[in-house]
Amino acid sequence: MLNPLRTSLVVVLFSGMAFSLIRPALAFKLRMDLGSTALEVTSLTTGFMLARAISSPIGGLIGDKYPRLRNLIASTLLFPTSIVSLLLYMSQDSRTIISLNFLHGMFSGIFWPTVQVIVGLTSPREKRGTFLGLYFTVAGVGSSIGYSLYGALPLSNQEFILLSSILYFISALFSILFLSNRNRENNPSRTLNEIPENEVINPHLILISAFLLGGLMGLSGEYLYIFLREVHNLSKAELGYLLTASSIVGIVSGISSGFLSDLLGIRRSLFLLAVMASVSLFLISTPYRVIVIPSVLAMFFSAWGSMPLTRNVSAFKRASGTLVGLSNTSSNLGSAIFPLTAGHFYDYFGSEEVILGLRGATISFLILSILLLLLSILLVKGIRNISPSH
Repeated sequence: MLNPLRTSLVVVLFSGMAFSLIRPALAFKLRMDLGSTALEVTSLTTGFMLARAISSPIGGLIGDKYPRLRNLIASTLLFPTSIVSLLLYMSQDSRTIISLNFLHGMFSGIFWPTVQVIVGLTSPREKRGTFLGLYFTVAGVGSSIGYSLYGALPLSNQEFILLSSILYFISALFSILFLSNRNRENNPSRTLNEIPENEVINPHLILISAFLLGGLMGLSGEYLYIFLREVHNLSKAELGYLLTASSIVGIVSGISSGFLSDLLGIRRSLFLLAVMASVSLFLISTPYRVIVIPSVLAMFFSAWGSMPLTRNVSAFKRASGTLVGLSNTSSNLGSAIFPLTAGHFYDYFGSEEVILGLRGATISFLILSILLLLLSILLVKGIRNISPSH
């Protein structure tokens, strides 16, 4: 039988493929097949992210109170997810589809933080960061494969949704293998007691990090695409090449940041990523394309590299499941709030110059850059407060 670590990689690969297939297929089913409004289409993302933000702490709270239920959640919750996907395939009503997608987000919010906790608790302490980095790297690979299949296969949106349901069901079959392993994840207190005190971080600092770096992830999506096309006049081909390179950098950063956290610790690794993110956002705000392009790559490296760090149980001494869930919630909120405010600034100022050669469209980048700089100061203060005896 596969152990939980290897099983989780298989599960996240197929689930990543399923999610990246169903996301564009649902959007175009609403818009093109059912004639839905733009508001209804964007409600898919809003509802899904809101559901995840609400439900993410639930699985962690249950797991902390009843540790043996973690296996049950990890081995069963993908089955109702596959059923919801099948209902999305069958439904022809936009409101029903939006509601079902909200339910999809609820299941996702409970399931994935639970799996992340299991990966952390069953990994060797000295390699937790590496395994979590590998976990998020495989998730990125699965998503890339899914998006490639969506672009390459001659299927309708309906057929892609059905294919997504099948992939979720395959993931669910693999997830059953979690039940065959009853080792350290059933005694998490022993594993967490192995964590040295100098690796533990103030939970509030982790949640702030997750929120701000989640905002970085949010700004690396649709807002960045519009910004690069309209402000820096990148062609469709140039934007495609840059996003392809950024995806590769994101995949590499997941495993490398996890490895780095095993060497330097979570706090120091978060500090380095926060500084890199702050600098990259500041440079993206400059009018020089030759500076902007590598800065975008650094932005993606920081965003993707932060996820294994803010979901690592080694950052918490107690209530690790609940805090990993809250970290997911905080990240989801950041991903939702920062693009929304950025869009508002962009609509108000456009690409007009505001001050010192900076354009109004860059205000959101500059604000987050300053906040990440402040975060890095808090992190380095924590590093200096670690006593030599530790």
